Amino acid sequence: MSLFSKRWYSSLFIKMFIGFWLVAIVSILVTRWVSVNFLTPPQATPLNFQQQKLLSKTSTRLQQSLPKMTQPSLRKLESSLKRNVRIPREVWLFDRDNDRLYTNARYPKPVVHERLTNLNYPQPVRLNLPGYRLIGPQSLPLDQGDLQLYIGIPDKPEQRGGFFNRLPDWLRLLSLALVSALVCGGLTWLLLKPVKRLTIASRQFGQGELDTRVPEFERRFDELGELGQAFNRMAEQINQHISAHKRLLGDVSHELRSPLTRLQLLISLLEKQSKDTPQIQENLQRSRNEIEQLDDMVGKALALSRLENQLKPLSLEPLDLVTLCEQIVQEYQILAQTKNIGIILNVDEGMLDIPYFGDRALLHSAISNVLNNAIKYSCENSQVSLSLQTNKEQIELTISDQGQGVSETEMERIFTPFFREDNSRTRQTGGTGLGLAIAMDAIKRHHGKIRACATNVDASQPGLSVIIELPYDNAK
Repeated sequence: MSLFSKRWYSSLFIKMFIGFWLVAIVSILVTRWVSVNFLTPPQATPLNFQQQKLLSKTSTRLQQSLPKMTQPSLRKLESSLKRNVRIPREVWLFDRDNDRLYTNARYPKPVVHERLTNLNYPQPVRLNLPGYRLIGPQSLPLDQGDLQLYIGIPDKPEQRGGFFNRLPDWLRLLSLALVSALVCGGLTWLLLKPVKRLTIASRQFGQGELDTRVPEFERRFDELGELGQAFNRMAEQINQHISAHKRLLGDVSHELRSPLTRLQLLISLLEKQSKDTPQIQENLQRSRNEIEQLDDMVGKALALSRLENQLKPLSLEPLDLVTLCEQIVQEYQILAQTKNIGIILNVDEGMLDIPYFGDRALLHSAISNVLNNAIKYSCENSQVSLSLQTNKEQIELTISDQGQGVSETEMERIFTPFFREDNSRTRQTGGTGLGLAIAMDAIKRHHGKIRACATNVDASQPGLSVIIELPYDNAK
């Protein structure tokens, strides 16, 4: 994903973070501009005797050393000041006509030049700068022009305004910007954390985890708390409606079994009583076929209802999935032979030594339903493959056919109960639309996943591959 994609710049986190940060930076810059342009100049006070003596003594020594310089340039003045050991370290010579400042200070302070340019006192005074005192000016007449002498006296550590005030202006601004960024980032994270939690819960609920709730929102009394509480109530109501629907499906399926059984018995009696009437025999046989299909559908609906309501707990036992798949393939060989379909079993070598703990009946039902669908919707004289492989995280079982396949938009919906992509085809094959739904619920109860994709997209018969992923949280 590109850094400047729409999803990136439309993020609420980014908008709030940048907004808070810009407000903080603008506030800092405005405060700085006001302080520089509107605050009163540094306080100027008269010199005491010691300061007057120091300024006069330094002026005399400079007048004695400056004539030794090469005329008529002052280019070597600063280096001469640094070599002169008879004068203090913080000496400042200001050429007001040329706006030049010469000093022997180790760390020249830009604020000194700024102050001296804006201020010009007729007699020596003491200027109080942040962490620094400046005494002067004392006039030094030279052939090149008059210079103004100032001497800097750094404040003692106990007189300074703390470490932050001793930092350069740019470093103070940078530190303030970093602090504001951290504060704004933390505030934004606190505001968006509950929204992120609610987003995750909504996604889990949408994926079928109907027990998902956000109980921490019950203790909040702000707008986000109201939103979380509304989500909990909505989720609870939806879960109740779905549970009632599943119970109704199970109850109806159970109640239908008895009349279907009685109808089958009745048809058997009628067949015995009408052996000499071929037309009646034919109609009875058709009725039997329809009743058997209805009985199969009711049985699958009842099985699905039990799975969805988890009426029967998992019966975990050590399983050899290779042997289980071989048994299922053997069971469906006769059905495959009626359409001249070959079933190929491919097993990864790593599967031979891996025990897996699961419910044998549920896994047998899931794999059987998927394999049954693959055979049912495969073309004649084709092949169906069942492959088993493993990696560090899970066991993967893939069943692929060479049939007409399923459109890309319907790949997920085929696992929905009673879903039929092609009703006419389904009636011909006798499908109920419940096989894959039963398989999905059985795999979910094993904490696994099931999905579908085209076997070969470029082929005229793309086919369908159903992939079952079983994690090792059931393996020992």
